[in-house]
Amino acid sequence: MASTGYALAPVSTREKVVYLASVPAADDLTQRDSAKYPYVVRTGWTSSQPSHPLGQWACEQGYKKIAAIAADYAFGHEVVGGFQKTFEDCGGKIIQKIWPPLGTIDFGPYIPTLKQDADAIFTLMVGPMSLQFPKQLAGAGNKKPVIGGGTGYDEFVLPSMGDEVVGHVSALQYSAALDTPRNAAFVKQYREKYGKVPSYFSETNYSTLLMIHEVMKKTGGKWPGAEEFVTAIASVKVDTPRGAVSLDEFRNPIQNIYIKKVEKKKMFGYDKEELWNTVIKTYPNVGQFWTYGKDAFLKQPVYSRDFPPCKYCE
Repeated sequence: MASTGYALAPVSTREKVVYLASVPAADDLTQRDSAKYPYVVRTGWTSSQPSHPLGQWACEQGYKKIAAIAADYAFGHEVVGGFQKTFEDCGGKIIQKIWPPLGTIDFGPYIPTLKQDADAIFTLMVGPMSLQFPKQLAGAGNKKPVIGGGTGYDEFVLPSMGDEVVGHVSALQYSAALDTPRNAAFVKQYREKYGKVPSYFSETNYSTLLMIHEVMKKTGGKWPGAEEFVTAIASVKVDTPRGAVSLDEFRNPIQNIYIKKVEKKKMFGYDKEELWNTVIKTYPNVGQFWTYGKDAFLKQPVYSRDFPPCKYCE
């Protein structure tokens, strides 16, 4: 969806129509290009936002060298870029970056090339790639820890996975296993209505509607106009299933980021053992610029296939 976001944002400017980006995570929608897109309000996350704390977490685990393999498009580049930036800033080394084309389902040409001296593997997969990569990685006999972007293990795909992903760690702003009263109620009500556990896609759109509702309550249900709506929603603070959410000056969420480990267990009173993204660490109130500061962060290029450069690759 990152590529979709970059495509739709100019349309919102041209047509002067509000664009609520609940799923598109393209970094620059609310960073270097934010002034060009005055009608864009992001209610979800930037691609690199969860990766920044995950890179820090990886250092804390003692990992020194990591090989990265990710889908070759804007979202994959930005997720890997955010992780590489913080991991290398705290002393780690990304020793390899492999870019399978978007939609790849046969990872046979790639898995054997993963560096054997890596302490762990970082992965970002989407769609059918999310199912096939961990199965084939396990089938190849991998024993290294696997960490990665949250979309690869989101509840949208997790029920279709098996034991091959148990122990894998990812990061995102939401987990259905978040053990709070607010989320427990959300999971139970969602499951009763739809027969499945909510994914991040479910939660982010639900939370977006909460934000819209707060604005419309203040206007008495009347549309205030595009500019007025953007101004109003930018000041909203809401309690959502993922936790407290507010927006920064670029209209991007400030929110908790959860480090999650796939475990098979029972939760929320359900009798059956299932795969859940157990929250093992929370980084509170994470903004899109991490700890770098807005000015310093925006001076660097947007994360891409070549930035940060792979200076430790051989």
